[in-house]
Amino acid sequence: MDARIQVDPNLRYIVNNLFQQPGPQQWFKTEPLARKLLAGYIENRSDVNLIHNHLYMVQNLEIKECLDWVAKQVDNKGQQPYVRATALATLGKIGGKDVLPKLEGFFNDTTLLTTFQQGNPIQMVRTEVRDVALAMAVLANGQDIVGYNFPWLVQVAPQLGQNPLIPYQSPFQLGFATAEQRDAAFKRYAEWKGKTATPAPVPMPNPKK
Repeated sequence: MDARIQVDPNLRYIVNNLFQQPGPQQWFKTEPLARKLLAGYIENRSDVNLIHNHLYMVQNLEIKECLDWVAKQVDNKGQQPYVRATALATLGKIGGKDVLPKLEGFFNDTTLLTTFQQGNPIQMVRTEVRDVALAMAVLANGQDIVGYNFPWLVQVAPQLGQNPLIPYQSPFQLGFATAEQRDAAFKRYAEWKGKTATPAPVPMPNPKK
């Protein structure tokens, strides 16, 4: 899609709705040229609402051709918080282990994405960029994310069997109620990574010596 072509925003929403239909979706999943064209269309849109919509589109259709564009949305600290959260989820879902270094690079990003109340008794959950990055890294590694005790995710855990996409669909809820919960989760990941790290190769003896 040529960025010089100006399209009425309302028409873009109509086009986006068309992309959600089973026929076009199947086409984009199976035709490389169609995916390339769709990736070009997505990457040349700048309206924040369209970007958010397109991130879910990239997730659903697993358009790996857009991974660099998705990463840019995460890196953009001026972007809306809910967009950054969705971009992180999209990166984790379609990038898998290939994007682990990128996800782990956000483990020190304390930027607040949202706060919400949940539970009985009610507790205030705070979701930061690093929390979503951790959740996506856990999923990319194939670990049991419920074991990381994200309060909201523990609450909806019974539904994960029927819909394992829940963490990707609501990433802004992947926060913690206390600093102790967050510290424990990051410690768990660090310990897991330490146990699974590939050992350094043992040098072979030189028979000439």
